[in-house]
Amino acid sequence: MHRWPALLGIAASLAIAAPVSAQDSSNADVLAVVDTFFEGLNTADAVLMNSVVAEGSLVTFVVESDDRPDLRVRTMEQATEGLVDGGNYYEEYWEPTVLVKGPIAVVWAPYLFDVDGKRSHCGIDVFNLLRLEGEWKITAIQYSVDEGCPAGR
Repeated sequence: MHRWPALLGIAASLAIAAPVSAQDSSNADVLAVVDTFFEGLNTADAVLMNSVVAEGSLVTFVVESDDRPDLRVRTMEQATEGLVDGGNYYEEYWEPTVLVKGPIAVVWAPYLFDVDGKRSHCGIDVFNLLRLEGEWKITAIQYSVDEGCPAGR
């Protein structure tokens, strides 16, 4: 008879401790947008990359150094132009953390970046997305650049 209050307390504490994320298909929908962006990057297709990007989006990256971090900001247009004009690029991410609340989503994941088949760098990618007119769009990308990448990936 006295078990109900205890069970309700346990259930409430589990609900509070759970990470905030979508319980529907939002996580998969958000990752599909990120995957489309990477497909465009890996095939040098700026049109495909920009198809999942909101107008006015920015790309910010930071290169860690002993002196101070080197922070650079570009428009998405500048970033995608540089990617399709530069060389043979390949980027891959794994173990993404996806957070979704209403029309806002964030994807955080480690990544690697190869140029002409050789490892250039790795780091952390962060994609910010908004659901605009019923579709997820990337509004910002931030990433770190680490040249000391672990072996095996």
